[in-house]
Amino acid sequence: MDTYQINIKPVPYLRMTQADRAWKNKLRSKKPNVRKRAERVRKYMEYKEAIRWAIKLNRIPLGGMIVLSFNIQMPKSKKKYHVEGGPHMIKPDVDNLLKAFMDAAKKEDSDIHIIFARKTWSKKPAVKVVVPTPDEIASIEGLIDSFKINKTLCL
Repeated sequence: MDTYQINIKPVPYLRMTQADRAWKNKLRSKKPNVRKRAERVRKYMEYKEAIRWAIKLNRIPLGGMIVLSFNIQMPKSKKKYHVEGGPHMIKPDVDNLLKAFMDAAKKEDSDIHIIFARKTWSKKPAVKVVVPTPDEIASIEGLIDSFKINKTLCL
């Protein structure tokens, strides 16, 4: 099992519109809402580029199964539910973080058939990628197949 850590703040998926194509020109707009949207697009594009480069430079083999851990930085004002390593149960949603990572990591992700993802509180933001060996994938698939079905739903 190989584990990689990419030290970058996780960014959720951003649904792009036609107007977002010219985001570089809109960073200097006089309209605050246009500038704000352009800034979000800029951060998303920078995140995608950083993930691509990290995967390419470290030769991270993505395929078959991926385990991802999105570490969200704890705010300075700690609350009782902000525990390092504890579950991050507010926005952004884990599925949007996963979509953004997959959008950046692979052009065609049809060869990935098992994904585990979580988001936790951390002192420093990062994305951890775990790539299991084929034997570990087989044992996890066996575990998943052993789950008992309690109820069958008919539609």
